Amino acid sequence: MKKLIVNYAAREKRYALVINNRVEKLVLDRPEYHSLVGNIYVGTVTKVLPGMNAVFVDIGEKKNAYLHRDLLAAYVLSNDSKKDQMSVTKFVHQGEKIIVQVNKDATGTKGARLTGIKEIQGNNLIYMPEGRYVAVSKKISHEEERASLRHLGTRIKEEEEGIIFRTMSISASEKELFEELDELRMKYKEMIRAADSCKKPCMLFQKETFVDMLTSTMEAMNYGEVIVDDLDLKQKLKSNAFVKNGSVKVSYFQQKENIFSANRVEHEMEKALKRVVWLENGSYLIFDETETLT
Repeated sequence: MKKLIVNYAAREKRYALVINNRVEKLVLDRPEYHSLVGNIYVGTVTKVLPGMNAVFVDIGEKKNAYLHRDLLAAYVLSNDSKKDQMSVTKFVHQGEKIIVQVNKDATGTKGARLTGIKEIQGNNLIYMPEGRYVAVSKKISHEEERASLRHLGTRIKEEEEGIIFRTMSISASEKELFEELDELRMKYKEMIRAADSCKKPCMLFQKETFVDMLTSTMEAMNYGEVIVDDLDLKQKLKSNAFVKNGSVKVSYFQQKENIFSANRVEHEMEKALKRVVWLENGSYLIFDETETLT
């Protein structure tokens, strides 16, 4: 029996995959270690570097972020056949406000890396306001299904837009895909309105990586039960296709006791996070955190 135990009500969110009463996977989401990848900001161009064909953008973090010309929305949307020979100064200027998304966290002395081609993720689709292409998840292997989705994407998107069909889109109806695309469009329009009212760099959207990881784990389960301690999360998870078709059931944990303690996950976690972890064959592993790695 597969069970996914989700402790979402606490500040530190976590989940455990339990197979036949044994914890096989444990994920902890600690706020102090949150990645910026996927977050969308309205930023201000602080420096334009023609020699590097790039710009630096203030997004409100400690270090200015880096954005290459080829990932500017203005560059991607340009119809000029010679745009690859043009300087970055043709597409952006110092002091300009632009909406960007983080695609790599800051490391060492370097700031985050950005893209102007935003991706807004739904259950079945990934919507790109300036993507200009249609793609299908590689996990959908049947060529006829891939071709059908590509044709649908070309038909429903605007010229400047891009769409990526996620794996779950194969079980969604055409109407559901239409509706989700409209929802994602509205979401981006709300970001634009929020950006217009921002007088200084600010975050417009924060990616919830924990729910994405949780959904991916559920998708890989194929069958089983998900037990959560938060009603809003329960409703959100129930909208997924693999929950709707009955292969995975979602239930709400209402007891006062912590959900991990009630399912003996806390005890297993304590054992796994010790410095010395004993293995079944009598050997053991020692984990030490050093300056550059664990």
